[in-house]
Amino acid sequence: MNSRFEADPNTYQSGQATWPFNDLLDGSHVFAIRAWDSYNNVSVAEVNFYVVSRDQLVLGDLRIYPNPGRGPFHLDLEHNASGDSLKVTCQVLSASGAAVYESSWEGVPQASVLQPMVWDGRGGKGQMLPAGWYVVRMDVTRLSDGQKAAAADRLILLN
Repeated sequence: MNSRFEADPNTYQSGQATWPFNDLLDGSHVFAIRAWDSYNNVSVAEVNFYVVSRDQLVLGDLRIYPNPGRGPFHLDLEHNASGDSLKVTCQVLSASGAAVYESSWEGVPQASVLQPMVWDGRGGKGQMLPAGWYVVRMDVTRLSDGQKAAAADRLILLN
């Protein structure tokens, strides 16, 4: 690990180790590391991760926080298209399915999480919405090939 470890400046207690993972097959993987300090104390850590081909646009978790809450609500969405041009549409739907708010964004995300889109709990005309549960739906289109994917989750609005 010594050749892959870079200590943080001005401290002996932390740093970063990097490994290239080229040509991993799609699916679940486990990365385990064991390290010793100069007193022979050992630490063991394990990371589980999932590899998804970039050929297919795949969305992960849609996180809404605080939930339940009064707003503003922060919306994070995991995806596998960092570095690609995306169009993202966020809709908030009432329990009856009526669209009460919509927002769009186009750009090139540099990370694998779109974060954070913020919704203040108001309808499209700026009115306060009544307390209750709503559905947040995120539609993502990769502009280079037109692939589309969607994710949705429930949100509870308190007054």
